[in-house]
Amino acid sequence: MHADANFWLILAGTLAAGWGLTSYRNEKRRQRRHRRRARYLEGVRFLLDDKPDRALEAFLTIAELDDETVDTHFALGSLYRRRGEVDRAIRVHQHIYDKASLDESHRDAALTELARDYFRAGLFDRAEQLFQQLADDGRDPALALQHLVRIYEIQHEWPQAAAAHERLRAVGVPEQPAAIAHYYCQMAEAAIAEADYD
Repeated sequence: MHADANFWLILAGTLAAGWGLTSYRNEKRRQRRHRRRARYLEGVRFLLDDKPDRALEAFLTIAELDDETVDTHFALGSLYRRRGEVDRAIRVHQHIYDKASLDESHRDAALTELARDYFRAGLFDRAEQLFQQLADDGRDPALALQHLVRIYEIQHEWPQAAAAHERLRAVGVPEQPAAIAHYYCQMAEAAIAEADYD
């Protein structure tokens, strides 16, 4: 009888400890969610009050970046880029990309947005490097290649633009013979200007 009483006491103690630990963890999670939500609302208020620096700091100091909050970060970065505040957009998208806990699709999207930020800022070498990485390893190589074509056109790098068009055709984008012909005409004009008739 004494052994049965000890068993039930140990069982009750174990259950009580487990229940207490679970309750404690749930309360901590609830408090973290509450603090995160309050910080987001503070960031939105700063945005509405036209205080973008303070809003950016509020959003970036949120410790957890997960599936619930990453879309808000993407929207914030895009908003900054549309407003011409590319340095802030870069900070937001770099912050997303640096979070190792995110899945590959979010990391790809963050890298794409970061490359777009560099493109918008006129930092074509950095944008080209990221778009090249996305064209080689990303989930949507066609999108990256289209941006690369645009960079090469702006910089008058006609051989690279033609090569990027060929890669686009290889990933299923319909061929654009007029664009490719234009690139070869530009290359021919440059060769003629240098008396390179071959």
